[in-house]
Amino acid sequence: MKKRDYIRKFQVIALLFLAMWSFDAFSQKSETTGSANHRDGNYDGIRVEVSGKLALCSHSEKGFIILDVSGGKAPYTFKWNTNETTQNRDNLNAGTYTVEIKDSNGLVHIERIIVQPPFPLILDPVETHDASCGSAKDGYAKIGVKVGRGEPYKVVWSHGPKDVWELSDLSAGTYTAVVYDMYNCDVSVSFEIKSPEGGINVSENIGGISCSGENDGSINLAVAGGVAPYTYKWNTGATNKDISNLSAGNYEVTITDSNGCSFFGSYAVTAASPLEINSSTVPPLCNSADGSISLSVSGGTAPFTYDWNTGATSSVLENLAAGTYSVVVTDANGCSINSSYSLWDSSDLEVEAQVKDASCQGNPDGTIALSVSGGATPYTFAWSHGPSDSSLTELEPGDYEVTVQDANGCQQVKSFTVAAKTSLHGTVLSQQNPSCFGAADGQAELEVSGAVGEIKVIWSDGVEGPLKRTDLKAGTYSIQILDENSCTLNQSLSITDPEPIQARISTVFETDCELGIVKGKAVLTITGGKEPYKINWNTGDKDLREIPVYQSGILQVTITDNVGCQAESSIDLDMPAQSANRARVLDFEYRKVEFSNEPEVLVGEELEFISEISEDLRDWTWDFGDGIVSNERNPVHVFDQEGEFQVTLTAFDPLGCPVTEVNAVLVTNEEAMMVVPNAFTPNGDGLNDTFIPKMRSVNTFSLEVFNIWGEKLFITTDIESKGWDGSYQGNLVQPGNYVYRIHYSDLKGEEFTLSGGVTLVR
Repeated sequence: MKKRDYIRKFQVIALLFLAMWSFDAFSQKSETTGSANHRDGNYDGIRVEVSGKLALCSHSEKGFIILDVSGGKAPYTFKWNTNETTQNRDNLNAGTYTVEIKDSNGLVHIERIIVQPPFPLILDPVETHDASCGSAKDGYAKIGVKVGRGEPYKVVWSHGPKDVWELSDLSAGTYTAVVYDMYNCDVSVSFEIKSPEGGINVSENIGGISCSGENDGSINLAVAGGVAPYTYKWNTGATNKDISNLSAGNYEVTITDSNGCSFFGSYAVTAASPLEINSSTVPPLCNSADGSISLSVSGGTAPFTYDWNTGATSSVLENLAAGTYSVVVTDANGCSINSSYSLWDSSDLEVEAQVKDASCQGNPDGTIALSVSGGATPYTFAWSHGPSDSSLTELEPGDYEVTVQDANGCQQVKSFTVAAKTSLHGTVLSQQNPSCFGAADGQAELEVSGAVGEIKVIWSDGVEGPLKRTDLKAGTYSIQILDENSCTLNQSLSITDPEPIQARISTVFETDCELGIVKGKAVLTITGGKEPYKINWNTGDKDLREIPVYQSGILQVTITDNVGCQAESSIDLDMPAQSANRARVLDFEYRKVEFSNEPEVLVGEELEFISEISEDLRDWTWDFGDGIVSNERNPVHVFDQEGEFQVTLTAFDPLGCPVTEVNAVLVTNEEAMMVVPNAFTPNGDGLNDTFIPKMRSVNTFSLEVFNIWGEKLFITTDIESKGWDGSYQGNLVQPGNYVYRIHYSDLKGEEFTLSGGVTLVR
């Protein structure tokens, strides 16, 4: 078959397929039904908009369906002919899909949707005409659809044009066109537009404007390709290859070679953005250098340099006083701009005051009233004694200082003096403390000056009139002095007692424990007063600070110092009785706390020590000879090692003399004992039901039981174990003979091993 006939038959088959597809594509069906209970003329029907991928471009693709449902009454239920119940479907093969949509009132809508199978998209051969020369844009290309699903089609060219089926402005090169059908299935075709020779190639070097307003731009071209020589025609009228002294703007050139092929180029010469300075200034305050200027530069070409009239070179100036500051800012191209700034200081604060003096020294009736100007309101006031008002009243004579601050924080400090119209002044001329502690012979004398007329003197203890006193006791006295002008002066003074004579009697007793004799003495300690002292004891002793004492009773002493001040001290002396008969009962014995027939005391056994102590003995102490002591009357003690220990009981009699009793305790280690029975009867009667040896003084222990074939039936290492109960793995063993092996160690660590036989009887 000829190729042309094959193509013709393929076209007929494709057209038949297209006709069938067109019939199915427009045969989608939808219908709406409802129950008799809800059918009425005003009931809105269910409306469905179908979207998604409803046609496949290849057999490997899958389609999907998206339903947009409105009308009726939501919610809706969905049931597809494939038994799916979701609203939307995906991963679909080509075919017909029917969905039943039901709203909440029972209204039913049936939608039939077809997902089209793949269909061939075949393009006509591309019709092309080559460009006249390498740089010409007069090449031609035309494409068309030979087989497809039908209009509309879309085309996109690789160099940009869209939905244009033929182009006549193509330069030499390779192009690709992509054609899309109504379902975005696409096919592409590539082709080449040729030219008789290579075109003109141009590269440019553009010099921009260095500074705003200058005309120093340039365009320099490098031309290759085509056939030299070339001619140049600029839109400025210039015919040179390169042009200069240009202002900002667009420049166009047409270059033609000797064969008439041409190249068109357009170039932009850009102007530098003008330099602009934005500034932020802070004026100085309160005659200080705390102003600042901060610059922000835009335009031009960074980096920028700064040249201030102060010699500074940064964009920020700080710590500035009032004045004018100028700067020259220069960018990287040498373009510059000038600017200047003036900083003004705020005005000074001025504080004036009207001061009214107090009528008398100490009278609070003076005033100060301030008047403030300058600076920035509001003002605040801080007086040295606390107030914050601009005017003060009820002031006593004295010095006052105020700090006035305006809203900018500027301050002025001022001082003022409130005087007294009458200055009443008092002075203590002399003062003498009492001669003895508690005496009323202290003295004081005052002098008063500045009074008007006669004065009145009132002492705080009620005495009026005198400025001199000779009858003062220790204490603080306030004196009020008034003149005829009603001015008042308050004076105070303190009268202090001398240090009092203090005496303390202490006693010391010395005991001769062998003879039972007590010797006592009284010791007198004296502080305060003025030496030398005279000492009189009620025993008749004089001027002695230590005297012997022989009996109980009141012991009293009187002390007189060098100025006649006296003090007394006494104690009730309790003289210890002499001990004529010093026989005291002190004895003890010990016994085991746990009953035992063994007489020996073993390591680890608890012993109770029982004492017999006379009632006049006290403060007893036990020493067990092993480093342990006790103050209990009948202590319990355990010796943790063997040996002979001297146990000592010590008590003290009323004179403090010790009485002791010593007994020796011999402590031994018990020998280990192991008694093994030869039979047992595990019948549950509570007698001899388990096999376990009797042990004493055993430190470690293990028991193993074997049958006559050497199989191990039981093992334990617990000294407190109840033993073997005649079972193995939960089952009772047969009566008969069994073998045991015992390994144990005594308290000294010596090890022993026993083995033998035992009979199990049931």
